[in-house]
Amino acid sequence: MLAPPPGTVLTVEVAWGADVRLLRCNTVASLDDVVRLSCDDSLAGTDLGPGDQVLLRWNTSDGTCAAWAVLRSISQATTPSLVVELPSTGPERRVRTRASGQWPCVCAVDSATTAKGTIVDIGIGGAKLLTDLGDVALGQRLAIRTEQATVSGRVVSLFVSSDGPAEMRVRFEDLGLEDLIAIGEMLGDPFPRPKHPVH
Repeated sequence: MLAPPPGTVLTVEVAWGADVRLLRCNTVASLDDVVRLSCDDSLAGTDLGPGDQVLLRWNTSDGTCAAWAVLRSISQATTPSLVVELPSTGPERRVRTRASGQWPCVCAVDSATTAKGTIVDIGIGGAKLLTDLGDVALGQRLAIRTEQATVSGRVVSLFVSSDGPAEMRVRFEDLGLEDLIAIGEMLGDPFPRPKHPVH
């Protein structure tokens, strides 16, 4: 399920430019890839508008989920609300990495397969320790070493489970790819992605 179920309490991180604001929200309804949110606090002064990207965070029994969404509309009625879209198209998949401590850590990068279109699969394994990233956070720039090269990218989504395993999605800026690149074990599930570049 891409979207959190109705009634889930969300933390919505609104980011544009260098400014980041947090809004506490409750879901009113979830229809396909569109989520309607009612906000506990007024949205006045947030300068939000259609096309802005917001980051949704919610808790599950397995851990904390985070996903980018695109703002469709905003209402400043008696109960402020947002309508956001969680795109599910595209070839990206969830990625599982080894974990270290409470936050995910890519313990080793064994190899990189041939690029297929705009997607490159990089295998994650424990045979050898090529890159130790330590704690990983959303927006963090990473350096991933493969057998072919060392490339840098930025984390655009994370899933951290309570029992250690984690999933993350990284945009490799240095490769000039417009689509997101999957790292690690391909789980097969589509992962939501923003329609606009994440900076």
